[in-house]
Amino acid sequence: MLRLSTEGREVGSSKKVQEHPKSGECLVLGDSIIRNVGLEFPDIKFGCFPGIRTEQLQRVIEKSDLGNPDAVVIHVGTNDIKRTRNLNYVMGDVYDLIITAKSKFAASRIVLSGVL
Repeated sequence: MLRLSTEGREVGSSKKVQEHPKSGECLVLGDSIIRNVGLEFPDIKFGCFPGIRTEQLQRVIEKSDLGNPDAVVIHVGTNDIKRTRNLNYVMGDVYDLIITAKSKFAASRIVLSGVL
């Protein structure tokens, strides 16, 4: 159960939190926004590429041996938006990136983090 409290008083309703019996390896890939996120978790590996754009991260995934993590979190797109304001173009690149990630990490759960 999860309870929110302040000074010993309950301030919110309780909610059940889903428990995960096994923590698997997670790979987080993205631009500089992910720098220093989650470093306290030993089963998370990071690929932080400051300034990387979506099509560049796609090539990194294609050409690198990144292992077989249980989950892959991808955060990219900020630098694409800076470069072009055409969201259809950016989303096309993101689509291609996800297709590549699904192929490379066939047994992994793929999570796409939205542009902040």
